[in-house]
Amino acid sequence: CAHPEKSKWVRCFPTLLFNKSFYIQCYPEVRRYYGAYYHFVRHGYPEGRAGVVYHEHNGQQPFDEKKETVLLVTHEASRTGAPILTLNLANQLNKSFNVILVTLAGGEILPFFKTACVKLFHAHTRDAILLAPVFRHISTHYKLHYCLVNSIEAAVALPLFSRQFVPTLLLIHEFYSYTWPSERMVHAVNWAHQTVFSSQLTRTNAMQNLMMREALQESLVLPQGKCQI
Repeated sequence: CAHPEKSKWVRCFPTLLFNKSFYIQCYPEVRRYYGAYYHFVRHGYPEGRAGVVYHEHNGQQPFDEKKETVLLVTHEASRTGAPILTLNLANQLNKSFNVILVTLAGGEILPFFKTACVKLFHAHTRDAILLAPVFRHISTHYKLHYCLVNSIEAAVALPLFSRQFVPTLLLIHEFYSYTWPSERMVHAVNWAHQTVFSSQLTRTNAMQNLMMREALQESLVLPQGKCQI
């Protein structure tokens, strides 16, 4: 029979978005509870746990049908290098394109992301299987001119969009020698249509791997420049 406390909490939070399979996969310790949704409402939601794969937010930039649409993917919205670069890129690109932004985790600059795009998809996982419906939703509703993936940490998006024939651009800031597992960079480079390094040093380091050397022959080096927030 239903737990009396569970019924009370479901009545109090009828509009909370919740996906049971996602919640149990992300938080396997919940399996020992008699109800995943009850746990989410009673414990998970107050603790800041996610109940769904992603949340979709309207950005503050208007959608212009006369512009092409581009997608930017970053691994998180923390006040650190790659996310701040993503924000700067979005602010530059939104002058000529409709910018859709995907972040695979939250962070302090999430509100700034909203100001720079027409749509913001805030995901709560980096699992490719769980993210597939999110990316399919985007590619179904928008005709993408290209997809820009900022850093190896966000490379999960590359095969999903490449399979749909969306041109993909990978920005690499990391050293191959420090990437673990190293196969992540190999996998990402071989899925990207174009790879851009932020320094010659990181490109040279990556070229040491024989499995990437051919794919990186046409790669570019563009210094990152000054980021602002």
